[in-house]
Amino acid sequence: MPRSWYGLISMCGILGYVGSILFSIDTCLDILKALEVEQLPIESSPVGGHGAGLMVYNGSKILLEKVGGNGFSPADRLRDVIHNNWRINFSRVILGHVRRASKVFLDSVPFSECTQPYMVNCLGEHAIVSVHNGFLRNYKELRAKFKLNHKFESEAKFFIDSEVFPHLLEELIQEYGDNKETASILWDMIDGNNTVALMVFRDDKISLYLLHKGATRGLAVWSGPNGEVVFCTRSYLVKRLASSFLVENNFELKEIVKPRVEGDVIKYFIFDKKYLFGA
Repeated sequence: MPRSWYGLISMCGILGYVGSILFSIDTCLDILKALEVEQLPIESSPVGGHGAGLMVYNGSKILLEKVGGNGFSPADRLRDVIHNNWRINFSRVILGHVRRASKVFLDSVPFSECTQPYMVNCLGEHAIVSVHNGFLRNYKELRAKFKLNHKFESEAKFFIDSEVFPHLLEELIQEYGDNKETASILWDMIDGNNTVALMVFRDDKISLYLLHKGATRGLAVWSGPNGEVVFCTRSYLVKRLASSFLVENNFELKEIVKPRVEGDVIKYFIFDKKYLFGA
């Protein structure tokens, strides 16, 4: 897709972390709040404002909360919901999102079903949780080719392009396995300007697919000395709000795609749950 498409499509913001070191949930919520109102001079809209969501995994259970947009700050509402419902302050596995809906999906803004992260487990074999920034132009064509039975959360309100990603990965893992080659196949199937992160939760492993194609809101990826990974749409927000975490744990910025600059990223990580959470 040419860069000229960027200005016609609103895009979201993403945040993620996997590692054995505990990361503050409040810091994640601070970053999501900053992403929500973040807007560069070259951008026609803020990164968020139409919804917000956060997923954490505690070693045995996935916790996920998300809220739609209703004229107030979704990130603030999300913080209230999490503080009321969760009994944890830190996590080793995190996936967050703030939404800025594309014009075609503006009527879906009030609904949490149309907000990310999305979690699927249509095959009953492993849960997949995803966050997405961009517009998957061929989402209807991809869905039409699915061979397995899938249930789409967003379809109760509006069928959203972003929800195709985790179901598509289910199909690909079924055919090709959970591996780096599958990440490349998934990247090849993407049409448009997109960043997507997907976590696959198996009995003993967690895998992370992190893909960027075309020109989006941006992507920055940090690595820790023991394989930890932090990623976010805007590098400087993480540096400002989580600087002590990055510095004290010796994280290094390994990859950066600047906003509205084309860049290709295909990354696949796999983590042993015993390494993350102990025996």
